[in-house]
Amino acid sequence: MKILYRVPVTRHEGLRVVYLELGVGSNTPGIMKYPFWQMTAENPKAAYVCINYGEAVCPKEIEKQAISDCAFTSLRV
Repeated sequence: MKILYRVPVTRHEGLRVVYLELGVGSNTPGIMKYPFWQMTAENPKAAYVCINYGEAVCPKEIEKQAISDCAFTSLRV
């Protein structure tokens, strides 16, 4: 996990958390998408919310914890 996320995440570890992703594309998924997916998978109380027309995706492992604009896309990785 990048140091950028370490302090805020450890302070809220195990609590209800929403990882909100607005308009993040697939050019640099390692900056937001992958860390958010990993942190959501590690915390059963976490939710991953992705709002991005045409690019709202999440891995199947966190699908039950994810909310996205699936009305606009059905792409799942």
